[in-house]
Amino acid sequence: METSQQTDKIIPAFVAAQAAMEGAKKDSQNPHFKSRYADLESVMQACRTALKENGLAVFQTADAEGRTLATRIYHTSGQWLESVTPLIVGKQDMQGFGSAVTYARRYALMAALGIAPEDDDGNEAAKHPAQPRTVPNQQRNPAATGQATKYVDTQIKHLGTIASKEEYEGWRDAVDEKLTQLKNGYQAEYDRLVAVMNEVQAKFTQPVAAE
Repeated sequence: METSQQTDKIIPAFVAAQAAMEGAKKDSQNPHFKSRYADLESVMQACRTALKENGLAVFQTADAEGRTLATRIYHTSGQWLESVTPLIVGKQDMQGFGSAVTYARRYALMAALGIAPEDDDGNEAAKHPAQPRTVPNQQRNPAATGQATKYVDTQIKHLGTIASKEEYEGWRDAVDEKLTQLKNGYQAEYDRLVAVMNEVQAKFTQPVAAE
């Protein structure tokens, strides 16, 4: 992270703003995985009022080469904080670039401001926390286990079609809740899916050989 030479005004304002921010609601639906996620507008709604009331504003711009996205938080004093996020463009056209920028803006903003996604019914769930399940995997409903196996088979097949790191990260975000369910109830299926995930992730993190 980079900052302006002086930060004596922006840091107290940022701390106050962050204390007033709420979680970003998962109010968008991913039709492919039937899961919810917090889109960019939801993230902005979670921070907009707190930033405004503390004299702060956020600017996010891509560099001329389209390789990075800068997220800069300005204070009315002129002081600023900035972080840079790499842009990974899967499809080499404006649509692919726009998708990468939107995706990066959402994650960069959440990271910079410390915003976490939460369910719309998260407060209600906190009032009535679910009791941990202690039923061994081998005693679970065979039909439910079969559904978990079918789900993992489908996702492994889909992972084989993923062609970019951006696409993988989008998939990973969409299935986050389902992975938690698998880990808590169907460890064998969870381990099977994670093994394939690790292989796919490694493919996109290998260094590119120089030509």
